[in-house]
Amino acid sequence: MMPETLVLRDELKTCLRQKLVDVASAMFLARAVDVIEKAQSSREALLDAAAKVGKMVSLFLDKELGKEIGDELVARIRKAT
Repeated sequence: MMPETLVLRDELKTCLRQKLVDVASAMFLARAVDVIEKAQSSREALLDAAAKVGKMVSLFLDKELGKEIGDELVARIRKAT
């Protein structure tokens, strides 16, 4: 795995933690972070993982927050790759 991918992955996980710390359970937060962690190193895999996390948040927590998180993660991935 390339160092840039590791940095990006850490940035995405930090973003998730900051956005969800006050609204999600520890179990949900761990699962969302795990989706990003387990994604392959490719841009497409990270984009898919970001979309999945956004959908999880929309479904289980808040629709608007899910869209916001999904859009932010995708923007960060596109900016970095």
